[in-house]
Amino acid sequence: MAKKRHHNFLLLLLVISCNLKPKEDALLKRSLIVKTPFQVIRGPLVGNVGGAILPLKKHEEEDSDKDEVDAVDESMKDRINKLKDKFGTFPKGEKVFRRIRTIVTSPDIPGAKTYTTAEFCSFLESLNDASINGIVEPLREILEVKDEILRVMGDIKAKESIKNLIDEIKLKDKEYGEALKGAFNNPKIEDVLVGMRDSVSKYKAEFTKIKADVEKVLELEKALIYEQVVEKGEKIYDRLSGNERAVIEYIRDALTDPSIETSGDRAYTDDEFYHFLGSLSDVDIRNFTAHMKLKEQDEALRAIEIADVKTESLRATLKAELELKAKECKSVLRRLCRKPIDKERGNIIIEGFNKYEAGIARIKTTAEEFVRFENLYASLPDDKRAVIEYIRSVVTDPGIGSDKGYKTYSDPEFALLLVKLGINKIETVISHYLTVASGKAATKAIIDGVRGGTLRGEFEGRFDLNCQEYELALKGKFSTPELLGLSFESKYVEEFIKIKADAEKAIRGENLYLSLQDNEREVVDYMQSVMFDPSIRGHLIKSTCTELKFYHLLSNWDIVRLREIIGIHLDILKLQEQTLNTIGNIKRKASKRDWQHDFDNAKYTYLCALKDSLIGPGPLRDYSGFKKFDFDDIIFDAESVIKYENLYAALSDEELGAIEHIRSVVTDPNIRDSEGNAYSEDYTYTEFEGFLDALDVIKVRDIARVYLDICSARDDALRAIGNVTREDSKQELKRKFDDYNKIYLSDMKFFIIDSDSDSMYEKIMDVNYKSRHVDAFNAIKNEAISLP
Repeated sequence: MAKKRHHNFLLLLLVISCNLKPKEDALLKRSLIVKTPFQVIRGPLVGNVGGAILPLKKHEEEDSDKDEVDAVDESMKDRINKLKDKFGTFPKGEKVFRRIRTIVTSPDIPGAKTYTTAEFCSFLESLNDASINGIVEPLREILEVKDEILRVMGDIKAKESIKNLIDEIKLKDKEYGEALKGAFNNPKIEDVLVGMRDSVSKYKAEFTKIKADVEKVLELEKALIYEQVVEKGEKIYDRLSGNERAVIEYIRDALTDPSIETSGDRAYTDDEFYHFLGSLSDVDIRNFTAHMKLKEQDEALRAIEIADVKTESLRATLKAELELKAKECKSVLRRLCRKPIDKERGNIIIEGFNKYEAGIARIKTTAEEFVRFENLYASLPDDKRAVIEYIRSVVTDPGIGSDKGYKTYSDPEFALLLVKLGINKIETVISHYLTVASGKAATKAIIDGVRGGTLRGEFEGRFDLNCQEYELALKGKFSTPELLGLSFESKYVEEFIKIKADAEKAIRGENLYLSLQDNEREVVDYMQSVMFDPSIRGHLIKSTCTELKFYHLLSNWDIVRLREIIGIHLDILKLQEQTLNTIGNIKRKASKRDWQHDFDNAKYTYLCALKDSLIGPGPLRDYSGFKKFDFDDIIFDAESVIKYENLYAALSDEELGAIEHIRSVVTDPNIRDSEGNAYSEDYTYTEFEGFLDALDVIKVRDIARVYLDICSARDDALRAIGNVTREDSKQELKRKFDDYNKIYLSDMKFFIIDSDSDSMYEKIMDVNYKSRHVDAFNAIKNEAISLP
C-alpha cells in the first residue's frame, strides 16, 4: 500500500506563516499591512504609484514615454529621440534613459532638483560615450534584478501570499528613485556617477534580497502542489489491476531503474514516479495500456529459448538484442516522460511503443527463420557447406578490407545475414564460388609442379594476390547497403586461368631444359644471363627479360631447333676464343686496346643476335652466315699487326727512323700533289702497317736505306743554309729548299699511295729516284757553301 498524504493548501499557508525561520517570518508579517492597492495577475505586475515605483509593462512604458514626447514641441521631440538612439547603443540603454527621465523630471519625487525636459536633454547631450556607459551599466543591473522579480511573481498562483513583498518592492523602488534623483542633483557628471555608485550598490543588494524571498514563496507553493499530485498518483496506482497494472509497472521500472542509460536523465524517485502518474489522465493510462503489448516480448523470448537454435552465439545475440530493445524503450520512455504529457507527447510515446513492438516481432521472426535456415544448412552437401564456412571466414576477418571501411561481421551477425539473404541468394553465391574454387584448385596444382623455386615463388605471389583481391571483393560485396549488389565479376576466375596457362608454359620450358645434356644446359644458362642483361638490346627483344618470360620463350622451341642454336653458339665461342688469343699476342698496348675494342663491339653484336634468337633462330643463322666474319677480320688484322711488330723488331734504330719518316708523310693530309691538290686518300697508322706487312724485312731495309741517304742530303742542305751570313741570300736559299722539299714529299707520298707494295719497291729502288733527290739537295747545299 502506497504511503498516504493528507494536506490542505490553506493549512499549509497557515503553517508557513506561523513556523518560518525569523527571516521568512518577518517577510510574511510584512504582508499583513497593505498600504496601496496593487493589481495582481499571472505575469508582470502593474502598479499605479506616480511613475517612481515598479517598472511598467513594456508597452505601457512606451505609451507613457510617447505621451510625454507628444507634449513637447517638435524640436524637443527631435532632441529626445536622438538621446534615446544614443543610449540605445548600450545594452538596455534606451530603457535606462526612459527610467532616468521619469525620475529626474518628476515633481512627485521630493528631496532634489526636478529637471525640465530641456535641462535634462542639455545635461545628457554634454556627455561622452564613457560617461553614458557609466550611467547605463549600473542601472541596467538593477533593472535586470527587478525584471526577474516580476517574472517570478507572475508564476505564483496565490497572489495574496506576496502582498507584503509587493509593498516592500514598491517602498524600495520609491527610495531608489529618490536616491537616483539625488545623484542627478549634482551639476557635474563625475559627482553624479559617484552618487549613483553609492545608491546602486545599496539598492541592488536590497532588490536581490527581495528576489530571493519571492523565489522562496514560489518554491513553497510548488512543493505544496507537488505533494497533492503525488498523493493523486498513489491513489491511481492502488486502483490499477491486470494489464493496466503490468503496463504501469513497466513504465515505473523504466523511470526508476538506475541501470537504464539515458542522455543525462537521472532515475526517478518513488515520489517523482507517483507525481508523473498523478499528472496522467484516465485517457492517457488507457492509451498506454492499449499500445504497450508486453506479451510480444515474452513470446519473442520463448521463441529464442524454445526454438532449436543450434548456434549458441546466435541465441545469446538475440537475447542480448531483445534486452537492448527493452532498455531502449525504457530509455526513450524516461526521456519523454520528463516533460508534461499533453496530447502530442502522448502520441509520441505511443509511437515509440509501436516501434518497440515491431523490433520485438523482428527478433522473434529472426529466431524462427534461423531455425528454418539451419535445417536447410544441414541438408546441404559438404562442398556447399564448405563454401558457406569459407565466406564466413572472409566476412568475419577484421584484417580484410579494414582500410576500406568494409563491415566485419561477428559469427552471430553472419548467421543473421544468411537468414536475411534467403536460400536462393545463397545458392547463387555458392554457385559462383564453386566456379572460383575450381579454377583456384586447378591453378594451385599446376603451380606446385613448377620446379624452379624463384619461378614458383613468382606464380605463388600472383596466385596469393588474386586470392586476396577476390576475398577483398567478396567482403566488399557483403558490405553493400541492403546487400543488393551480390553479383560477382568473372575477372578473378580469368586471372586464375591466366596464371595456370603461364605456369604450364613455364613447365614446358623447364622440361625442355632438363632434356638437354650438361654442356647444352650451360649454353642455355648463358643465353638466360644474356636475356637478363638490360645493357644488351636486340632488335626484337630490346629490354631485360624475366625468368618467366625466358621459360615461356623456351617453351616455344623443340629440341632440334634448340640444339641448332646451341651448335651455332658453340662455334662462335671457339671463334671468339681464337680472336682473343690472337689479340693477346700483340705486344704494343695501344694496338692491343684498339683490337680489343673491336672485339667487344663484335661480341655485343653477336649477343644481340643471341638474345633475339629466343624469338626465332633467324637472327642467329644470319649472324652465323655473315656477321661472324667480324671476328675473322679482327684475327687477320691482328696477325698483320703482330707481323709488323716482328718486322720492327728486326730493324735498326736508323732504319726505324726512316720508316717513321715515311709514315709521317703518307698519313699527313697537308701534303698535296705537285699541282696543290689533296690526294684521294691518306693512310691511317694501321693501314701503313698493313702496307709494310706485304714486304719482307730485306725490302723494308732497302727502302729505309734509300730514304736515309735522301734525308742525309736534305739535312746537309739545311745546315749549309744555316751557315749563310747574308740574310737575303739565306732566305732565297730557304725558299728554294722549301719548294723542292714539297716536291720530294709529294713524290714519296705518290709512289706509296698509288702503288702496290712490289711496284712501289721497284720505283724507290730505281737509281734515278734516289740520285734525283740527293743531287737536288746537294745542289742547294753547294750553292750555300759557295756564298761568301
